[in-house]
Amino acid sequence: MKVLVVESTSRGNESFSNRLAQSVLQKLKEKNLKLEVSTRNLDKDPVLDSEAAISELKSAEVVIIGVPMHNFSIPIVLKAWIDQVVRPGQSFRYGASGPEGLIRGKKAYLAIASGGVYSEGPMSAYDFTEPYLKAVLGFIGISDLTTFRIEGVDVPGLKDIAFEKAVESIRI
Repeated sequence: MKVLVVESTSRGNESFSNRLAQSVLQKLKEKNLKLEVSTRNLDKDPVLDSEAAISELKSAEVVIIGVPMHNFSIPIVLKAWIDQVVRPGQSFRYGASGPEGLIRGKKAYLAIASGGVYSEGPMSAYDFTEPYLKAVLGFIGISDLTTFRIEGVDVPGLKDIAFEKAVESIRI
């Protein structure tokens, strides 16, 4: 099984989203020992070629996207990657019934990290990260999507247990 891991932060191993994405990958490895994993670190190796980005995405059966929440949304490097892979005629097309995604049959996992809690409660209205990613990935045909979150990494009382709680939530 081919897995593409997309990292969208410059924090490397210090990044909670990267660590959560690696935990998702580890759970996949426990289920399937025959994984072919490629990693695209968008901060260190941005995608400048749309055709290459689409080819890389199409060749993967599973996509894991590590996403730190930046100002209620996604980092600029992830937005740039999305702009490279969302292309008419290559990842979607317009038909008689409207837009049709052309990148189908994939499983995607979002590993979202945030300093506060945005999945529920009063701050949920400020979460543009997950809804945007679900919409844009669905638009290109990736609708089998599961989200895992590490939340509260800047909240006293939550930050000490946030990562462990997030890893325990991973069910694949």
